[in-house]
Amino acid sequence: MADEILQSSVLTDEEKFWLEQGKKYVDKSIDAIEAAGKQLLAMLTTVNGIYLAAVTFSDLMKTSLEFAYRILFIAPFLLWLAAIFFAMRLFKTQKHQVVLISPDDIKKFYQRVVSHKQSQLNWCFVFLVGGLVVVMIALLLRHGI
Repeated sequence: MADEILQSSVLTDEEKFWLEQGKKYVDKSIDAIEAAGKQLLAMLTTVNGIYLAAVTFSDLMKTSLEFAYRILFIAPFLLWLAAIFFAMRLFKTQKHQVVLISPDDIKKFYQRVVSHKQSQLNWCFVFLVGGLVVVMIALLLRHGI
């Protein structure tokens, strides 16, 4: 039964189209993840710089804020630094052992790379959003809302 060859039907034009789209998606997935990482990295460095300058040069930290409030205003900077760390890990190269004549080995390698890069992008996004949430909370508390 394991050696039995099954007949397949001829692919329709629509099936061929979707198979081709799937190949393109796989082919461009790492580039798409890295492009998103580059955009997040650029945005994070800009936002972090602006936020740090705003907090540092404002009278906010010079006032007699409680320690918890000071931490609340510093937390976004720290969260965004963590996001930058994960965005940078997208581009960190690693040495891999891949058997280039083994389709299964290449497939597993590709899946590991995509999974790792997507994980780094996800963590970057989590810390980015976390920083934004903390900024909103800090602003609401600062203005007594």
